[in-house]
Amino acid sequence: MLNKLKYNSCIILFFFFASAVNAQVAKPEYVGRTDMAKVFKQINNWFINTPIYSLSVTHASYESYKTTIPVEKAAGYFKKNKNNYHSFLIGIHTIQNKTYKIVIDSSEKIILVANPDKLIWNTYTTSDYDTLLKTCATIKVTTVGNDKLYRMDFNSESPIAWYEFLINPNGLPKEIVWYYNQEIKKDEEDEASEKVKPRVSITFSNYNSSAVLDYNKEFNEGIYFTNTNNKISLTEKYKNYKLNDQRVKLN
Repeated sequence: MLNKLKYNSCIILFFFFASAVNAQVAKPEYVGRTDMAKVFKQINNWFINTPIYSLSVTHASYESYKTTIPVEKAAGYFKKNKNNYHSFLIGIHTIQNKTYKIVIDSSEKIILVANPDKLIWNTYTTSDYDTLLKTCATIKVTTVGNDKLYRMDFNSESPIAWYEFLINPNGLPKEIVWYYNQEIKKDEEDEASEKVKPRVSITFSNYNSSAVLDYNKEFNEGIYFTNTNNKISLTEKYKNYKLNDQRVKLN
């Protein structure tokens, strides 16, 4: 199931939710779109303006809305040092420094090399989250312990039934869970299989804005390839990978 849903999860990595356990829960209150936009902007600003940080990221897919044991689960991380970053998400490494953006798919044994881009991981423009806010039907917030739990509901025609986000007292995300509207078969090969509506979660933990990151270990392209006269050659460790060179010559 995760294979079908994991790429959708990357699209909204910049939004977050968590369900809290054994915490005091208050009555939900309606939230205006303007106030919700401020929540998203605060999150976005932290990721943009914090020069150095690291955090753990865990993806999980569940068979239905209520099941507690994930069908699949993948642990990862994100590390940033100014304009350099290294993420490991759903089995994919992405490294960017001032010269290259490198994507490594170990399962398919592919290394993609491109020019660095300007988009910092999990940043979101105002127009992006405005679009999401305009398409939702209602927004509610509940106080859960020291955290704020936000729920954004969508209409029945939307592929997503609702998102839930838990934000900690510092305004940082803890997890996102989104609930799919569309039913899928529990067993795709069985025509009579029961249909369920799955959910996917991404949890964020171990925030560290004082992380000490080794450039040669985290961001150095020399681990993966060398460049001689603008010709890229994979290192011994990655010699059996397929190279996809997508660099564009810049003026």
